[in-house]
Amino acid sequence: MSSSVAPPPVGPLRASFPLFHMIHNAVLTSFPSPEDPVSTTDKNKICRIVKDMDEHHMELVFAIIRCYHLQIDHHSIFENPYQMKKMKQHHYRFDTELLPPFLLRILLHFIHLYEQQSIDSDLKT
Repeated sequence: MSSSVAPPPVGPLRASFPLFHMIHNAVLTSFPSPEDPVSTTDKNKICRIVKDMDEHHMELVFAIIRCYHLQIDHHSIFENPYQMKKMKQHHYRFDTELLPPFLLRILLHFIHLYEQQSIDSDLKT
């Protein structure tokens, strides 16, 4: 049985991107071991939902990945996060196999919020 150490708390960037800070903390409190592997089913869900997002939400996904890359993994702003590629229009391509499990959990939480917003929007119409 292996124990994992939780990633360090988010630093000064939280003031400039509170959505990341909120989701980061929610995942830390929801999962005893956020670094545990994420299932293939959940990885496929991320791909399926993100693929159909509008430009605004896709940019938020990119910002979450970039923020994690800078704040948690401590990479340079000049590095391409996890080999992501900008595609035509407003989409990005990324391989969930290259993303850390904790980041995948953050993305899953964001997708949950996104889906909840879509359901709430549908109920209002």
